[in-house]
Amino acid sequence: MQIPSLKTVLSSIVILSSLTTLPASAASACKGISQSACDNSNSCYWVSGYKRADGASVKAHCRTKAKSSISKAADKKSSSTKTAAKKETKNLTNKTASSAKQKATDTKKAASTKNTTKKIESSTKKSSS
Repeated sequence: MQIPSLKTVLSSIVILSSLTTLPASAASACKGISQSACDNSNSCYWVSGYKRADGASVKAHCRTKAKSSISKAADKKSSSTKTAAKKETKNLTNKTASSAKQKATDTKKAASTKNTTKKIESSTKKSSS
């Protein structure tokens, strides 16, 4: 019977210890958080308590969303922010254009009133002479 070398034993121990110390999966960011915290998270959703077919009760808990729905939620949020910004820009542009049109109208009215006043003064001077 051959005895393994110290180097072989140590390398086996290192490999085995590294395998056993790694977690099987990363801990969920949603695990154990309250319902309000879960509802405020983009990556989690709340599951109400229920009774399984085998009769076991499952307590209400927070679950991690699928990666695809997380990215869709982020895209939707980004899209709604962009849409809101576009609407605000459009509103400001419309207000500015409306304000400019109103000023132009007011200027025309003022000029028209001034011309009418001059005509009246002119005709009054001619009739009194």
